[in-house]
Parts: sequence; structure tokens; C-alpha cells
Amino acid sequence: MKTRKLSVFTLLALAMALLLAALTVPAAGAEEDTNYVQGDGFDMTVSSTIKDATETNRSAKHLVDGNRNTEWFAAWLAEMQPNCDEWVLFHFDTVRKVKSVTLTQNSAGTYFPAEFAFTWSMKNDVDIPIPGQSYSDFVPSADSRDNVFTFETPVVASYFKLSVTKRSASGNIYLLSLAEITFEYEEATEEEIRAAEEADAAVERPKVIKDPLIATTVTASSYLEPEKDWGVPNLSDGTVANQWCSEWVNTESENDEIWVLMASVDPMKFTGVILYSQGNICFPRDFRFQYSFNGSEFVDIPGASYTDYQLTDETKHVFAFDTPQVATHIRLLVTKKRANSQGNYLVQIAEVEPRGFEPTQDEIASAENAFNVATDNLPVNPDVKPTPIPVGPDDPPLAQGCNSTAVGRGLMAALLLAAAACKTGKGGR
Repeated sequence: MKTRKLSVFTLLALAMALLLAALTVPAAGAEEDTNYVQGDGFDMTVSSTIKDATETNRSAKHLVDGNRNTEWFAAWLAEMQPNCDEWVLFHFDTVRKVKSVTLTQNSAGTYFPAEFAFTWSMKNDVDIPIPGQSYSDFVPSADSRDNVFTFETPVVASYFKLSVTKRSASGNIYLLSLAEITFEYEEATEEEIRAAEEADAAVERPKVIKDPLIATTVTASSYLEPEKDWGVPNLSDGTVANQWCSEWVNTESENDEIWVLMASVDPMKFTGVILYSQGNICFPRDFRFQYSFNGSEFVDIPGASYTDYQLTDETKHVFAFDTPQVATHIRLLVTKKRANSQGNYLVQIAEVEPRGFEPTQDEIASAENAFNVATDNLPVNPDVKPTPIPVGPDDPPLAQGCNSTAVGRGLMAALLLAAAACKTGKGGR
């Protein structure tokens, strides 16, 4: 019998094939991602999966496996209570025109969502409600495991989301489970896609601030005794467990001004401020944010003024500035307060987080000069001219000359004369 010899190239090919096979086989003991599924024409992610000995049999993949006898379970909660924040998010490979969605109960008919809503988006940076598709105290069908939700107008979307805020119980145990999620849909036309993109773009996005925390020294106009419980250090101790509280006043003084001042060592480019509260008790009603370069004079930040600020269950309050503000000081000025249960008006905040980053030298110079113009101070940088102010034909000659005085000459005498002329001119108007 002749022995066949394998060439070097054949041996290399076999070795490569074995290597590729090894790479495609999951390693022993490799953990399955129970929250993510890549399907045919979509990706799907769920908020959580129950963590127990059978979790691989309760994973997200069973929502789209076509098997009505498998099921997905969301995670257990430490406390057995109905409220939750769970979701299932679909990302379609191509934009779909969804006509309806079907939620199939698990084989036991238990733990169907009790309070939920369907939303859509094109970019997954906002949840846009689908009209008529929000449900409270929902009771699933007794005749069929399939609960069909048909939309009055088909939804054109790249992302489709089921958000569950309340679970149902079996006995005294609250859980969330579904066997299948299926869609009735067709591919969207180019015209429908354009219309969906325009509708998505028109939705106001929630304000977010992702910039780093700016180190500041925090002071306040007052605090409630005892200081260890309600003092100013609580505003920047890194936890919402402790709160600052202003002195309380009676009902006749609800409009007395209260302030919190955040001061940095060097000028910073502030992009906004995040305020945290506990239960929103006595959170400011009317307030605005101001900036300063000296800590004694303040200028309102454009677009950062709030009247009759509405509260929700959210205790994180994000105030992103329309335009980042370069300054050394940021002040929260409260002009109207809320009353506590005893009728006393005060301000209560758990934490303040000024956010932003370092500015350029040009940005500092420009902001300083804008501040000095606004506060009627001499410019600290004579090489940066303030924006000219239009002058009417009836203004006195002296006032007309205020906008072009010797600001750029760098001579102290010229600066003093210019300041005197400008003030005189303003008085003549």
C-alpha cells in the first residue's frame, strides 16, 4: 500500500482550518449575553435578565426564537414591589413601517406587563410616544396568549421600544415575563423615511451634560441649624444623602432672595449645572443662573432663567446653558421658594455639580471684557474691543464717541477718559 504524502501547503491549509474552527467555537464556560440578540434584520437589547440557575433559559433570545414555549424574564428586584424600569429595544437594519406589535404571554399566563408604553425613534436619543399606545393596569387576554396592539397610523421607525413601568403579580411575587414579541410591518418608502426623520428632528431632546465636574468652592447665603445636618458642605460632599437647607422664613417672605455660589480658582468654561434633590421638597420655584469674574458683581446667563419650574418624580435636575459661559463664579439665585408642610418657605438642595472644561486664553479675554462692559467696569484686556453699540442720530456727540474711544491704546489715561466719557454719554440719553 502506498502512503500518500501531504504537501506543506496542504498541511498549512489544514492547520488554518482548524484554527478558524477553534475561534468560532465558544470557549468552555464562556458566558452567554442574556440581554442581547442579533436577529434576522434587527438587533434587540433588553434592560435585564433574571439571574438564577436557569437564566440561560430565560434570556432575551427567547423573545424572538419563534417558540411560544420559551420565555424571557426580567431581573428580580431586591424588594418585591410592582414598580420597575424595564424595556425591550429593537433596532431594525432597515427602516420599518410597523402596523402592529404582538406580545405573547408565557406558557403559564403570568407576569405580563401591567403598565407599559410603546415608543419609536430614528436615532435612539429620544423616546417618542406612539399615540394611544400607553397602558395602565392592563389585563391580558383571557382567550389567547397573543395580545395584539394595532396602531391607528403605522409607525415608521429605525428603533422600536417597549417600556414597562409596572409588573404584575403571581401571589405576592412581582415579575416581568414574555414569550414572544412579533411585528406586522413592511419596508418604508423614501418619502416615509424623510417624513419620519423630520418628525424625529422636531422632538425636543432632554438636556444632558456629559462634561466633567469642575472643582469649586461652594458657599450659600444662609443655612438652617444645626449646621452638621443642613450646612453648606452637604452641597458638594458627593452624596445626595445629605442636604443643604436655607434658613426658613414665613409666608410673607417667599420672594426673599437665596443664593448658592460656586467659585473656581481659574476661569472655566461652564456648560451647565446639575442640581440634585431628595424628593423635590422645597426645590426652588423661580431662579436663574448668573456668572462673575470678581464674586461680587453678577450677570445673568442668557437662557438660564426659570419661572414656576415644574417638578416631576425626577430628582436630578439638568440645566445646560444654551452657550457655554466662561467665568470664575457661577451663582444660583433663587427669587421664589416653595413652602414645606409647615408653611415655611425655604430652599433645599442635596448636591450641586457645575460642569465644563478649560477655556482658551482668547475665550477668557473675550468673556472678561463682556463682563466688564455689562458691569460698567474698565476692560481688563485693552486689546479686545467690546461689540459696538448702535448710536442714533439724536444722541449727543459725546455719547457717539463712547464706542470708539481709546480702548485699544493701552494707556491708563486714555482708559480713564474713555470711561468718564461713556458714563457722561449714558447720562445724556
